[in-house]
Order: sequence, then C-alpha cells, then structure tokens
Amino acid sequence: MSRFKSLATAVGRAPLGGPREAVMGTLLAARLAAGTLGPNPGATDLRASRAEGVRHWLGTVAIPQVPKAAIARLVELTVDGQPGSVAAALAKVTEVTAPYLDRAARSELESLASALRG
Repeated sequence: MSRFKSLATAVGRAPLGGPREAVMGTLLAARLAAGTLGPNPGATDLRASRAEGVRHWLGTVAIPQVPKAAIARLVELTVDGQPGSVAAALAKVTEVTAPYLDRAARSELESLASALRG
C-alpha cells in the first residue's frame, strides 16, 4: 500500500458518503492498475477475480455516477492489462475524482499513469 500512501490518507480525510467512497474506489482501482505493471503482471484469472470483487463493491456503495463509471471502466480494463488503455482510464479517474483528492494523491495517480505509459 506504500505506493499509494497519500491516496490512502485521502480516503480517511474525505467526508463520509459519496466523496469518501469515490476516493476508496479510486484507491482500489489504482491498486488493480498497479498490478498490471512489470515484467510479470498478475495472471489474467487473478486480475479478473480481483476486478470482480471491486465491481461487486462498487455496486453496493453510493458514489456519484461520473466517478463510479470511470472507476468501473478502469477496473474492467485491468483484467486485459493493456498498459496504454489502463493509463488512459486511470487519467480519466484522476480527472473526475480530482475534487476529492489533494495534490499528493493526484501525483501518485499521475505517476502510476506515467509508469503504465512506459
């Protein structure tokens, strides 16, 4: 979790309700996106299982529709694990959740997107 220390802190600082759930969804999706990096990204079936868990969670929480749709799209793209597609979806999540994030949390997401782009 140390890769997303500021994002995790933002979860704790966000107001209860939609904003906190949006930041938590962003953290979960970012962790899935990070799992597609490196020479040995997780197996597709493992990524699919993790994505399914996050999709289920997303269906149970009250997140504003625009961030929820962007997070769901990012989660879906992590299954295939194509870094360029994941980076683009992560950039969209960063954009739509920016009102809930501080500079350090956004920087962590931007750094991940950059790493995904190679």
